[in-house]
Amino acid sequence: MNGSVPLRTRRLLLRPFETMDYLDVYQNFAGDPEVSRWLTWDAHASPEETFSYLLYVAPKYEMDDYYHYAIELPTVGVIGAIGAVEIDKERKEATVGYCLGTLFQRQGFMSEALEAFLGYLEEEGFHRFKARCLIDNAASIALLKKHGFLEIGPILKSVKGQEKKLLVFEKEAGVCMEKTKDKENEAHFDTSLSIDPGNNGFDLDWKIDD
Repeated sequence: MNGSVPLRTRRLLLRPFETMDYLDVYQNFAGDPEVSRWLTWDAHASPEETFSYLLYVAPKYEMDDYYHYAIELPTVGVIGAIGAVEIDKERKEATVGYCLGTLFQRQGFMSEALEAFLGYLEEEGFHRFKARCLIDNAASIALLKKHGFLEIGPILKSVKGQEKKLLVFEKEAGVCMEKTKDKENEAHFDTSLSIDPGNNGFDLDWKIDD
């Protein structure tokens, strides 16, 4: 495994987060309650909180099984995040999670990032992918289905102290995405991006509490 090596798409750069990203991250998505309402972590209260989080994750990039990407639009800066929330090395499975700033939604950016990320995970040897989102997150559901994920049923999970119904999706490696226009409604985000109970961040490594 090679970890979070940079990935380029037609319009985006997927790369490890850097501490200097903290203002972009805070202003573009981490400090926005409209973004965090679909996630398992609360919006950051200040740029300093975001900076602290980025300091916390920095050493994790030394691990070869850490997949946690900043989504950078070169003309703007960091506009979102995508990564593996959970991995099972023995079964070669990865659960993906993502989020995107409000101003950058419905422009095909997350679809572009997700396609590149899944392709890279296949190159890394993963055979099956999973994802989950709130049951009323219609845009994320549509995005996952576009990329070949199949709904396998609802589950109940505790999210921010409340029991929520989530939809669980799975996809086998090699399943192609639907070829549709880039302007799909991909506004919302996978709820598997979860809170680090000791850091109040958006660490993609942390699971939703059972």
